[in-house]
Amino acid sequence: MQKALAIKLQHDIKSYVHTALPLCIILSDEDKEEWFMEMFINTVTYNPSNYLMFDFTENEIFFKNVLDVKNLSFSESSSIDIIQFIIDSINFESYVGIYVDEYYLEGKNSFNSSHYVRMMIIYGYDKKKKEFLCIGFSKTSNQKGQVFNFDAIAIERYDFDSVCTAFDSAKINYKDYAPWADKSFLVKFSKKLESKHRFDINKFMSKLRDYLKSNVDPQLIIGAPISFGISNYDDIVRCIDTINEKDNMAIDFRCFYFILEHKRNIYKRLQYVVEKYRLEGRIIELTEQYEKKVVLLCNAIFMNYVGFLLKRSLPENLYKFKNSIEKLKKEEKFLLEEIYTLLENHFSL
Repeated sequence: MQKALAIKLQHDIKSYVHTALPLCIILSDEDKEEWFMEMFINTVTYNPSNYLMFDFTENEIFFKNVLDVKNLSFSESSSIDIIQFIIDSINFESYVGIYVDEYYLEGKNSFNSSHYVRMMIIYGYDKKKKEFLCIGFSKTSNQKGQVFNFDAIAIERYDFDSVCTAFDSAKINYKDYAPWADKSFLVKFSKKLESKHRFDINKFMSKLRDYLKSNVDPQLIIGAPISFGISNYDDIVRCIDTINEKDNMAIDFRCFYFILEHKRNIYKRLQYVVEKYRLEGRIIELTEQYEKKVVLLCNAIFMNYVGFLLKRSLPENLYKFKNSIEKLKKEEKFLLEEIYTLLENHFSL
């Protein structure tokens, strides 16, 4: 007996597991593209333990309108027959998010080397082969080490015993790598039955305006954020200005990839709006300028930062690196403000 639920390996949002993997469930329905194009526009920075981190303002609640989610805490999960639990969940059309110790899973960067715990999602099983079908980050997309390829969200197959062993070991080691899993050690994701979502230009414009004005819907505020939207650049500059004596920038290494990912997704959404509403003229020119002046500059900054991490030394010209960040903010703000004004006039908002 075997069963597999629908899945799509999306590659637009990859910086964080809590966003990337649920999207592979959601976007397996083609009619969710219009929902997706309204999302992931505004951003937020946090400073846990004096370490700058970026995220989308939707954070972990972004899927509440399209997925039903049931979290099982560590205590609720500790005595579960995990193999039967997964099979039963899939039979009832639920995907299973499970924290595993990647030491025991071949193909993971930590296989046979370190007890690194993070989530993967199981979407199918094959009882004859005693295998689970999973999605997760493969060896080439390690998010904690020194390989900086974020492109490999992959389909993986693991036998029942390996998953069981990795799950049991995660119970012992999760506090070192995923302490937040205490409240969600197992997660059941089920698609909500709803009519097709229609793209709402008003929601898109509202989020774009919030990004430009560094505002946010109060309902989306989680924890203790530092800033929102375009002001996030200033947080990076402050980190560069306060480099400690060990020549380290107190910035999560995913930060600059996240920024690049954000710019790519803004560009994709601008293209979508242009094509959907058959816009012409200046808006097309500005959209292409956004790619050339913002996305490409952001990519250069990311590669510069990767070089810094690999060499374990600061960018050779720190002043120039800081100027690149400030230039990126200036270019993006200038282009998006004009784009926003053109769209506002076109749609009479």
